[in-house]
Amino acid sequence: MTDETSTPAALVDAGRVLFGRHGYDGTSVRSLTRRAGANLGAVTYHFGSKEALYDAVLASGLEPLAAGVSEIASQPGGPLDRVEWVVRLCCAYLAENPDVPRLLVRQMAGASDLPEPAQTALSRIQTTLADVIEDGQSTGAIRAADPQLLALSVLAEPVQRCLRWQPSPAERESDSGTTAEPDVDEHTVEFVLAGLRQAEPPRGAHIRR
Repeated sequence: MTDETSTPAALVDAGRVLFGRHGYDGTSVRSLTRRAGANLGAVTYHFGSKEALYDAVLASGLEPLAAGVSEIASQPGGPLDRVEWVVRLCCAYLAENPDVPRLLVRQMAGASDLPEPAQTALSRIQTTLADVIEDGQSTGAIRAADPQLLALSVLAEPVQRCLRWQPSPAERESDSGTTAEPDVDEHTVEFVLAGLRQAEPPRGAHIRR
């Protein structure tokens, strides 16, 4: 059994795994408390309801990422450099916490909106990145478009990278018998930056009068 001080954290950890695998409706309070090593009334005692625990689970996955993105955005460096650092952070964080993208996709695929704590964290991430993008647009480094939509597109790539990338058998093993997986993170970074960069005019292009 978990002790009184560790039980809330254990329930959140259990929720991140079980809600990510089975969704909100597919996860019972009994399964949550069993995995957390807590008694059946622990969810109500510590969180008030299963729904409140679910909100806490989503927030626990997004708040550290929001803090990391905010820290990167405040660093010196060009806008494209900071966007790159954000993408690398997202790829690393989501790879280390695979329950987070699963939870987000399950929630967004449903009929209900994100709970307020998670929505606040996600909006903070998107708005912070949009500010960096807008900074790049002001210098001509990033192409003209809605900064919020560009930020949303940028953030979608690391999520897709973590959810969808599965190497094929041929990519898992090369002819020499050694592992041969492409560097998906590098591809994700380059893909994002290529989509943001201001297009250069073709060589030899001139303005017709």
